[in-house]
Amino acid sequence: MAFKVRIGFTGVCSFVINTDATGRRVRACVVLPDTEGRGDYQFPGSKKAPDGTQLRRHRAYLKFKLQQLVGVANKKDVPVDSEGFVYIEDYRVSFKIPDAERLANPFMTDPTFRKYLLSMDEVAGSYADDYDQIVKPTPPARLIAAQVLIDSGTLKYDPRPNDPPRSTWVIPNTLNGKVPPLSKSLTHEMALELLNISDLTILLAPLGGGAPDEIELKPVAAEPVEITIAHLCTENPLRWRSKDVKQIDDVDFKWHYMLFSKTTRDNLEINVLGGLPLPIPLTPIQPAAQGANCPPSIAKDRDFNLG
Repeated sequence: MAFKVRIGFTGVCSFVINTDATGRRVRACVVLPDTEGRGDYQFPGSKKAPDGTQLRRHRAYLKFKLQQLVGVANKKDVPVDSEGFVYIEDYRVSFKIPDAERLANPFMTDPTFRKYLLSMDEVAGSYADDYDQIVKPTPPARLIAAQVLIDSGTLKYDPRPNDPPRSTWVIPNTLNGKVPPLSKSLTHEMALELLNISDLTILLAPLGGGAPDEIELKPVAAEPVEITIAHLCTENPLRWRSKDVKQIDDVDFKWHYMLFSKTTRDNLEINVLGGLPLPIPLTPIQPAAQGANCPPSIAKDRDFNLG
């Protein structure tokens, strides 16, 4: 039975599109910065952005419907709303489908992909980085939390029925003075769509090398297979609705600048900002504590080879 696959990306992650399609299987890489404090941090949560802002820790995880997990013997005993969670820090995530179905789902970006995400070119201008040190088979240790590799399917804005509406954000032109401040409608989630799939396996390969773990999913009845890859604040990474979670101003977009090269970050800190805050999307609504913010970004398109 053929089925549809929807893979949603939400939180602090950046899409890097491959500009060279000649014989290259990986067409896009989604990069999640290391926010756990495992690298050059003195203690977890001590990382600061180039403008001195204290950055908050996030957790990166993969979520799916437990009923769709192959190997669950008696699916009738599993509640329909049960979910499986796998933390993906220090992993490279990819999706294995039959070759014929991969060819039938050529990689493309729907016009809504760039329309509702903020490009680092837009917000950082000439300071935008090409992520050369990050989009590599073996990235520098502890610089990123995870990579997600995409070789087929359509990246698009594909809201689910209960998703919050898009908001209009204002982006200061601190680093891109050639343009006026931007006003842009942004989404907190982007989706990869695959159609007419017969087999789907998620591969979780350690970034340091080694055999991947496998998660095989199939639908129950005629429903689509739904997967979420999230990178959200540790205060409420599962987005529970609760009055116990303190709502504070959302500056998590500044994590995207931590993906820049150290040379660029040092230049921003020492020579460029001059005490000004890093430009981030600003909105008076949707406080971060309920997980509605942390919008993804688009990095510079570039040529890379990840297999």
